[in-house]
Amino acid sequence: MNSKSTSLLRLFSAGVLAASALSLSTGAAGESAEREYLQILQQARSNMIVPAHEQLSAKVQTLKAKTSTLCEAPNAQSLEQAQQAWRDAMQTWMSVSLIQFGPLQEQDRRLRMQSWPIREKLLERAVEALAARSDSLQDAISNGSIAIQGLPAVEYLLFGKDALSKLQAADHGARRCQALTAIADHSVGLATELEKDWKGGFGDNFENPFEADGDLSVPQEGVDEYLNGLMTGIQQITANKVATPMGLEGRSAKLKALESFHSRNSIVNIRHNLSALRRFYMGGDGYGFDDFLLSSESGALHKKITGLLDDVDAQLAQIDFALEDAVNDAEKTAKVKKLHETLRQLQATVEKELFPAIGVTRDFNSEDGD
Repeated sequence: MNSKSTSLLRLFSAGVLAASALSLSTGAAGESAEREYLQILQQARSNMIVPAHEQLSAKVQTLKAKTSTLCEAPNAQSLEQAQQAWRDAMQTWMSVSLIQFGPLQEQDRRLRMQSWPIREKLLERAVEALAARSDSLQDAISNGSIAIQGLPAVEYLLFGKDALSKLQAADHGARRCQALTAIADHSVGLATELEKDWKGGFGDNFENPFEADGDLSVPQEGVDEYLNGLMTGIQQITANKVATPMGLEGRSAKLKALESFHSRNSIVNIRHNLSALRRFYMGGDGYGFDDFLLSSESGALHKKITGLLDDVDAQLAQIDFALEDAVNDAEKTAKVKKLHETLRQLQATVEKELFPAIGVTRDFNSEDGD
């Protein structure tokens, strides 16, 4: 072999070794990311999502019990207790409602548990029509419109105008109470279904796609679903819970479009949403998206996201009034606008920076429009 051939052979060998090293490096990085994805999924399912669904089941069971007590003796005290049970159920629902994939998206369960956004008049007409029916309420609810199912329908009957006097009415009060307890009971069934799915097949597949059968085949797909579900939740908070009802997008305010309009609970809902969002991002007390960023030298992005979450919390602390009261009040409106702007920044950061940093794809969803 001449010297030219020897040199070529050395160059070829060096190239093969470099390619092999790169392949091993890429493979090792892929395995590392896969292990971290599994940690995110296991932590999310076992320590946050399943407990949240257990709490929801317990809270709607209590709500059902309190509505039954109310209907046995409709008075101011029993009404207040039922209203508090509804608020407690909504608090837990604000965590569960952020998990917008899997069981919650099947069979319209999210909308059946909370038919919102919905035109208020449509909700009122549907619930009033249900309360006036003489046939089986359970069948009517199970087979009827989402407007007569879930927490908004219960809210209307508990917090609507003259709620107590209507429940006490000699002519139709008893039937109205039957409708109230039947809707609460239907919500118990929905919560039970969700909890069962997360504790069973879907949850097993989500936590470890390698070992459990299901639609998810690799951990990255689970993280993709998880982060896209949270993204949908952030969009709904920013647009549907703040911008649209408060008239921050160049249109008039639509106060009846506020979430939980009858109970004036909208700002409380948002606080619980953001508290849950932070827990999901941080992985509760375990491994979360924050740890993934820190391990991949994306600490600056983690700092940016937690800074925005802190800003949102600080602005929520300044809003010590119901959102309904901000309309026609310049000082209060300015606080709501500031909150909305920070929510938009958080949404944009998650969408444009967190998704690529985590290594999953931002999917289009119902909140993106056409």
